[in-house]
Amino acid sequence: MFARSVFALVAALALQMHCPALAQVSITERLALDQPPAVAASSNAKDTGYPEQSLAGFNWAIDRGVDIVVIGVQETADDRYIVLRDATLTRTTNVREVYPDGPPRRDSGDTAAAWHLVSDYTIDELQHIRLRDPREGDHLVPTLDETLDLIDGRMLAVLKLDMYDTDTLGALLEARATENLLLFTWSDQAKLRDFSLATGIGVWGTVENLDALPAFEKLLELYGSSLRIVDVEADQITSDLVARTTENGVRLSLVGPMQDMAISGGNPAPWLAAFDNPAGAYKTQYPDAIMQLVGR
Repeated sequence: MFARSVFALVAALALQMHCPALAQVSITERLALDQPPAVAASSNAKDTGYPEQSLAGFNWAIDRGVDIVVIGVQETADDRYIVLRDATLTRTTNVREVYPDGPPRRDSGDTAAAWHLVSDYTIDELQHIRLRDPREGDHLVPTLDETLDLIDGRMLAVLKLDMYDTDTLGALLEARATENLLLFTWSDQAKLRDFSLATGIGVWGTVENLDALPAFEKLLELYGSSLRIVDVEADQITSDLVARTTENGVRLSLVGPMQDMAISGGNPAPWLAAFDNPAGAYKTQYPDAIMQLVGR
C-alpha cells in the first residue's frame, strides 16, 4: 500500500512537471531511471474507440498523452510498407468483400488466395480496403510513412516487424528521427539484431520463460547494448533480474494479460498490485484505463 501511495504521488508530480514534453524526448530519455513509467499501447489496443492500428487510433493516443505505441509493420507486394498487426488482412479489414476471389496476382483456385496475405497486395490495391469499425467509420489501412508523419515528434513508437526487407525498410527509416523508435519481433531475432546494428535503432525484447533471468541473459548476449527494454510479467520479476537489467541499462516493461483481462471487466486491482514492481513502462491493451490508474 505504501509503495502504491508513493507511486501515485510520483505520477502526479510527473504529470505536472513532465507530461506536456514527454512525447518530445527520445526513447532513451523517456525510459531513464528518473522518469515515471511510460504507458505503451500494444498493437491491439482496445479502449481507444477506434480500429486497432488506425490513424484515428494513433491520433487519439497522441491527444490522450500515451507515451509509446506499438506499430505493426507489414511489407506489400510492391515493397512498400503498411501498418497492420497481422500478416493477413482477414481479421481487421473488409478484404473478403473487396477482393472475394483473393489478390489479383493469384489464381482464385490457389489455396493461398484465401489467406489474403498483405504481401500479395500492392499499395494501390490496399487503398480500396477499409479497417473494420463497429461504429462504421471510414478508416483506410495506413502506410508506415503516413503513420510516422503523424506521430513524428508527438509520440514514441515500437516497430513490430514481421515480414520486411532490411534494405527497403532501412531506406524508409533513414530520414526519420530514429531516436524516437525501437524495434521488436516475434520471429527472426538474428535478422532483427543485424537490422538494429545497421540502423542504430534499439531493441524492445520479450522474456517468455517463467525463469526470466536466463532468458534475459540470452537476449543480452544476442543484442548487447542495442537491448533497451524487455517485456516481463509481474510474477517473473525477481531481485536478481532487476539487478541484472539495471546493471546493463535495460528497463523492464510490465505486461499483464491477466491484469488486462481483469481491467476489461472493471477490476483494476491486479494492475494496481502490479504497480508495486519496478518498471520503465506498462504495456497494455487498455492504455486509457492505465492512464487513469496512474493519474494522467
